[in-house]
Order: sequence, then C-alpha cells, then structure tokens
Amino acid sequence: MDINETKQILKLNKDFYQSLAKDFSKTRQSPWIGWNKLIPIIKGFKTIRVLDVACGNGRFYDFILKQSASEMVDYFGIDTNDIFINEAKSKYKTARFENLDAVEDINTIKEEFNLVVCFGFTHHIPGQENRKKWFEAVSHLILPGGYLIFTTWSATKLGKTAKMSTKGDNLGGWGDTGQKRYIHIYDQKELDEIGEVLHKRKLKLISTYTSDGRTNNLNTYFVFKRD
Repeated sequence: MDINETKQILKLNKDFYQSLAKDFSKTRQSPWIGWNKLIPIIKGFKTIRVLDVACGNGRFYDFILKQSASEMVDYFGIDTNDIFINEAKSKYKTARFENLDAVEDINTIKEEFNLVVCFGFTHHIPGQENRKKWFEAVSHLILPGGYLIFTTWSATKLGKTAKMSTKGDNLGGWGDTGQKRYIHIYDQKELDEIGEVLHKRKLKLISTYTSDGRTNNLNTYFVFKRD
C-alpha cells in the first residue's frame, strides 16, 4: 500500500468518526465485557502508568479507576478525534488526554508505560507493513514487566461491507448511516508477523481470548508481556 492510499484511508476513517462522533460516543458508555479478564493485571500494579491508544471518550480510564488497587493511576489517552478528546477532558479531570493521530503520531510519544492498551482500533490501520511499523513503535513505549493489550475485530461481525482489492480489506458502515470506514480483518499469517515484531522487542504473548458483542465473540484480545 503506497503513501497516498494510506493517507486517503486514514482521512476516510477520520472523517467517518468526526461526522458520527456524538452518536457513536452514546453507544460507548459502558465497559466492554472482555475488560473484566484484565482485572488481575490491573490490580497487580502498585502504581500504574497507562497509555490508551485511540481512547475515544475515555471510558477505559473510568474502568481503571474502579478496578485498580494502585496508589497512583497515571493515565494518558490519545485519539485522532477532537470531539472524543474534548468529551473525555470534560468527564475526567484527573487524566491526561491529547488529540494525536493514533497511527501517524505514535512515534512522537517519548514516555514509557507499564500498560499500553488499544481497543477497537488496530483493524483501522491500513497496510501490513504500516501495521508492523506501528506495533514496532508501540513496543518501545512499554516498560520491562509491562503489558501490551490490543484487540482485533472478528471476521464474522462485518455486516454489510464492500471488499477492497487487498485481502482482508473492507469498507464497512455503521448502522444505517450510509457512511463507510476502512476495516481490516487479520489472517493468521499477518498476526504471526506482528507477533514476530513484538517478540523481537521481548514481548511474549501470554493470553488470547474472544469476547464482547451479543454473541461474545466480537473482539479477539491479545495480551503481551515484556520481559
């Protein structure tokens, strides 16, 4: 995938969420069911530094506060969408939120965290080489003993979509809005390649499971831990 096509896809998705942000946020007020399996990890930190990539309206911060036994929760949420970020800032005064492009600006983050999460976003990164570079960049943000947790989207939950020329690439809508966004469904080879990238950075896959949605299989979770 060349640079121009990548930029077109990123703009398509940015415009999609910008135009539907308020309605979309209304459907994203409660924790995902799959987060409950992460509670033992969250409770295991005496102090916790969290980076939430593509944080949306910041609801994972609320979940962290309710579940953490930590003496300090240092949370940093980034999102491409200014409407989501402004909503999060107004709700959660003790967290940090910044309007950064979750793909293009990931290299600008110079801090390190013991928990980096990315929920409902990796299927929006266009091009396998771009995805591998993105995971490589994210891997540099994790402290020793820290975790990277991300989700991919289930191929069985695409609904009405239009397939693109590249395998796994689709244009999918949301509800009856008629607007489209780019969605990539990972195959095992692609996941293995990303796993290799993370393994080189001393991140080991310790758990994977499916959860969420009406049939409890909307998302696949991947939990990596750094040595």
